[in-house]
Amino acid sequence: MSGFNFESLDSQINQDFGSVQDAQALESLRVKYLGRKGILAELTSRISDLPAEQRPQFGREVNRIKQKISNLLEEKRQTLQPKPVSRIPSPEIDIT
Repeated sequence: MSGFNFESLDSQINQDFGSVQDAQALESLRVKYLGRKGILAELTSRISDLPAEQRPQFGREVNRIKQKISNLLEEKRQTLQPKPVSRIPSPEIDIT
């Protein structure tokens, strides 16, 4: 298509998100992929350089990758959030 290998990007994303252990690493990945100078911004800017017949497919692939990253970010945020500590209810004290 355009010479860009979306399959290798896909596997790199899976590998990167699979190794995330904390919120700081997750934020670094968000910037790496979705930031203003990130990989997806670079891919989006390439669309205008492509022949007209390749643009729709390339755009669909970029959007698919972007959606995948957004979903992975949300899933990881959920798993990395500290679990609320369940409080043992204290007996009520009647001070009357």
